[in-house]
Amino acid sequence: MTCYDTFTQAVTDATNGKITNAPRDAATAVASKTFNDRINAVAQVKGRSAAGAAATVIEISFEHRDAGGSSLTWETSSGCNDSGGVEWQVGNVSGWWNDRISSFRTYARCQGKHWEHSNFRGASTGFWNSTSYIGNAMNDRTSSIQWG
Repeated sequence: MTCYDTFTQAVTDATNGKITNAPRDAATAVASKTFNDRINAVAQVKGRSAAGAAATVIEISFEHRDAGGSSLTWETSSGCNDSGGVEWQVGNVSGWWNDRISSFRTYARCQGKHWEHSNFRGASTGFWNSTSYIGNAMNDRTSSIQWG
């Protein structure tokens, strides 16, 4: 995991330089239809590849509700293909981010399902595109995530 001083730097790296002028803070970015459309436009569809393709941002998680606080950008080699199943997963949200997520926004045709415990155990959300507040039952409790 790499930390960046600004969200602009994080997005530039996550998109392999395809987006270099994202807003400096993530909350402003995810509130922007233009930014959201651009992130989705650089996404690769799972099963298709392109030479020099950027990594694909599939979720931006936030420490606080309403896209507040620190942010974590999740990236993979491609987006989701609407197959209905789990396409990407993180079995252990380790380090500082474990039990810190309060809101999130997904991209690249993915929906995120947040789990209370590692390895997809305990309480969970449904598969959601985004939420300004993950709810009292899951607030600051995410320890694993699946995307599909």
